[in-house]
Amino acid sequence: MVVLVLQDEFAPLLLARGFVRTNKVFRRTPGDGMGMTVWLNPENRLKHVRTVNVDCWVDDEDQGWLYSLDQARAVSEIERRGAWASFDYTPDMPDWPAVIVDDFERVTLPFIDACTSPAALCDLLLEGRVPPSNMKRAPVGWFEDVWSIADRARLSGYGDTALERLGSLQLTRSDHDNVQWWAVQQGIDDLVLNAPLPSPRRWFGSRRQR
Repeated sequence: MVVLVLQDEFAPLLLARGFVRTNKVFRRTPGDGMGMTVWLNPENRLKHVRTVNVDCWVDDEDQGWLYSLDQARAVSEIERRGAWASFDYTPDMPDWPAVIVDDFERVTLPFIDACTSPAALCDLLLEGRVPPSNMKRAPVGWFEDVWSIADRARLSGYGDTALERLGSLQLTRSDHDNVQWWAVQQGIDDLVLNAPLPSPRRWFGSRRQR
């Protein structure tokens, strides 16, 4: 039985784009653009692979992290408009494991080609073309990511745009409180949010006497 090695399938596509392969990981240094690391999550055995991640960074991989694309989420949430965090690759799915390579070529490679700089990454997020990072939910996660990327990469304009977009949302009480907590953690004191949506009323009828 021939075992598909995903890294071997990815190699010609990534090496042609300036990546260097080190064991199971592909890296491209920033140069004048965006540093990237492509890896399988988890990396150990093919049947355990849940997704392909593309980490984006500037200056230094450890200290300059900006964003991580989750291929499975991009396929599920952006391409298929599915529910949040509803999809991982599993050995029982049709065309597994070739489907991972197919999705990589169709979804992840275009992201790598489009994400040429921190500003380009912010544009992709503002346009809703990629999912938020780190299991954040859209749309709040898009704008929180943009603010964080702009802050770390020292981009002008994008941080203000992100806060304006956050301020225009109609949020539930829970999301409203979470965004306020996030703003405090980031040291943001000029975020103005709409009043939270009213909570649904719960009606309690009187119990019938027997």
